[in-house]
Amino acid sequence: MNLELDKRIASLERGISTYKEFNEPENDTFEKINLEISQLEDRKENLKNEQLDLKDLSQKKARLTQQLENLKNVKVFKEMD
Repeated sequence: MNLELDKRIASLERGISTYKEFNEPENDTFEKINLEISQLEDRKENLKNEQLDLKDLSQKKARLTQQLENLKNVKVFKEMD
């Protein structure tokens, strides 16, 4: 999942770079290009935040899984008494 987000972020970065290369003030689509660059940068930031959220969720899942295993072990231990 993170690999896919990394690919999408890299693609957005290439798009931003391409737009910046052709972003000349004399171009009649200057404002449109600036808007698109801004939108691409926002999407890039959102993807990075999504990636961080996924990492946090993955860590929470690992903690909860460990807690569940600990509870199972306690239950088995109590049943043995």
